[in-house]
Amino acid sequence: MQCPMCQSEIEEGSGECPECMQPLCPACGAAVSAEDDVCPECGAEFMLTCPTCGAEVEPDALACPQCGAEFTFPCPSCGAPVFEGSEACPTCDVDLCPDCGALLPDDALSCSRCGLVFDLVCSACGAELPAGAVNCPVCGASLVTDGDESSVTAPQWSDVPGIFSSRPVVASGPGYSAQVDLPTGRCPSCGAEVFLEQGNCLVCGQPFCPRCGARVDEDDVRCQACSLALEFGCPACAFTLLSQASECPNCGRSFVRVCPRCGGRVFGAANACDACGQTFDLAGRPSGEVFSVGGVLVMVRCPLCRSEFPLAKGACRTCGHRICTRCALVLTPEDSVCPRCGQAAAPAPTFACPECAARLPVGSSECSACGASLCPQCQRVVDSDATRCFACGARFLLTCDHCGGEVDADDVTCPHCGERFEEPA
Repeated sequence: MQCPMCQSEIEEGSGECPECMQPLCPACGAAVSAEDDVCPECGAEFMLTCPTCGAEVEPDALACPQCGAEFTFPCPSCGAPVFEGSEACPTCDVDLCPDCGALLPDDALSCSRCGLVFDLVCSACGAELPAGAVNCPVCGASLVTDGDESSVTAPQWSDVPGIFSSRPVVASGPGYSAQVDLPTGRCPSCGAEVFLEQGNCLVCGQPFCPRCGARVDEDDVRCQACSLALEFGCPACAFTLLSQASECPNCGRSFVRVCPRCGGRVFGAANACDACGQTFDLAGRPSGEVFSVGGVLVMVRCPLCRSEFPLAKGACRTCGHRICTRCALVLTPEDSVCPRCGQAAAPAPTFACPECAARLPVGSSECSACGASLCPQCQRVVDSDATRCFACGARFLLTCDHCGGEVDADDVTCPHCGERFEEPA
């Protein structure tokens, strides 16, 4: 059978095209979206399965009931792994929607992405609070600050103790992102195993240096053991960040955390690696918006074309741009690893030329082997002078081969540089 999008030959019963990564109904082969739980063509129901062992899992499962593999998604602020349903990132402590994983402001009463409404809870006993309450109806704790009775505390998010225990991380598979090996150590206070980039122990709350793991106090500005500055100001907006933060939640600026040359860890707003001298700068590099579907499938919205696809695929099937499968940073063609978190970059997606079957990068407008003109959206063969694809309706931009300026199909000369396109009669 053929993929309805790129016409590549695929096996019967395939749930996804291996060439263009289009999700497919395994029953009838129709193109479906990642959010569909029923095929719109034949009505077949889809089943969520564990990417490690293939066992069926419930939509809200945090781990596979058969093999124990845990289902996580990258924090949209720092990229650290977070369990589905978590209300806060255990690494950078930003508030997250427990339903879709979106970033939340401190005083949010509902999620702007999925519309989930949050209940106000007492920070002392956890009881649900009625609107306008000034005292907890269960424990009597005061809910006002500085004598202002109109000020009620914002929702309190509970921590998830042991969220980063010594269990194995999720392996790569359909809809899941493979996580890189994060540096671990022991809490200097209670001895629990911790990830260094957390900066604090989830068991006893003890803060520690994210570089060397030495004990630090809440008011310390520098680690006394290795001299690392524990905080830094974002160069773009001056927002105060932890030294291990990979993205500013205030302005969205990204920061390199793993040197792409030597693999050394990088902290603060450094623009060069202390170990090998490699220079880098992620200013202006966008990140995809990560969200979950059904509590299990981790999706990302491409910041360049707004298409949605499984984060584990690592590349947008619409525009072909690659995205880090751990932190969702947009990667350049030269990136073999993510310069922010060190995750290995996914290979660029390809498709077969409908004319000669040569492998071409997704988004190609011409076959480099046979010269056929192609639609960069649906990969169909089109006329060389076509201005719109007959199959998907995509509009083509005609440009001058000499200067690259946009031209019309009936132009005889380039309006920008004067280059002549055809011989005079």
